[in-house]
Amino acid sequence: MRTAEEFFRLYCYLKRPTELPVDVELRFFRQGETPMWESSPRGGCWVVKLWKDRSVDLKWEQLLLACIGERFNDLNVIGVVLSLRFSVDIIQLWMKEKQKAEVFGALLEVLGLNARDAVIYYKEHGKSMVVSVSMRKVGQLDHAEPQRLQAHQEAAAGIGT
Repeated sequence: MRTAEEFFRLYCYLKRPTELPVDVELRFFRQGETPMWESSPRGGCWVVKLWKDRSVDLKWEQLLLACIGERFNDLNVIGVVLSLRFSVDIIQLWMKEKQKAEVFGALLEVLGLNARDAVIYYKEHGKSMVVSVSMRKVGQLDHAEPQRLQAHQEAAAGIGT
């Protein structure tokens, strides 16, 4: 898709996330980018785990609009993924290179969240490839470093400046 008009021509026919079954994954990536860890080994993704509720429809739409509207103002943002699970919905914002606090802050703003509203962490693709474990286990490894996570969240929220 090259224009916002082309995007909306297709988007208006898609089912909303809450209309889809569990264990479905939706992906939206820049042309030429693929949702594979190996494609961006120096990158990673911001992971946002939301408790199941109807707000996922609006949050997903806001995230898609932010991506096509270049809201993140960073070419390192290469795509988004929504994973629908039984008790949580997982949103991922994929980065080509390392994470940036500005992108984290913009993600919270776009989703209408603060750092305490959801489980949020950054997952490095290189770590995922080396450790070769499931996304769930990588998330647990990242949570083992709460000071680093808290520093990212505080930097993005402007705390301590």
